[in-house]
Amino acid sequence: MREKSIARFWSKVDRNGPIPKHCPGLGPCWVWTACLEQGYGRIWFEGSPKRAHRVAWAIAYGAIPKGMCVCHKCDNPPCCNPGHFFLGTKADNTADRDAKGRTAKGDSHGARLHPERLVIMRGEDCGKSKLTESDVAEIRRRLAAGEMQRSIADDFDITQANVSVINTGKTWKHV
Repeated sequence: MREKSIARFWSKVDRNGPIPKHCPGLGPCWVWTACLEQGYGRIWFEGSPKRAHRVAWAIAYGAIPKGMCVCHKCDNPPCCNPGHFFLGTKADNTADRDAKGRTAKGDSHGARLHPERLVIMRGEDCGKSKLTESDVAEIRRRLAAGEMQRSIADDFDITQANVSVINTGKTWKHV
């Protein structure tokens, strides 16, 4: 790994995070301060998008063996403190979650406990979107008029499959 990439990574981490109540001996969480996806830190690192805690593990300990998860002892998804991690299989991670009673069900589900954390990027707000809401409205108008999906796709420089999922409502539902 390049030193510049590693320095950029650590510049996005606050090492003065909370100390987990259920394991105070671990010390403070190192909280990811940049982009979060489903609660976990996300970074474009050395050519591809990665979860921040997996990058932190790789910086501290080396490559993650194929098929292994980097699990949090602290149960704090944005934490990047390598001392708070252990390697395990998906089954190990699930067993750890269940043993700690952290399975999200019913009224204890995070979406119910913390609705303010639900940030859903839609349409133009999503950084990689080629289309605008007005483009989608125009696509739907042209589809309703009977125009072929391939023709519409060519005009908007998108795939026919993209036009199809707009047509069926699988994407751009909010428009």
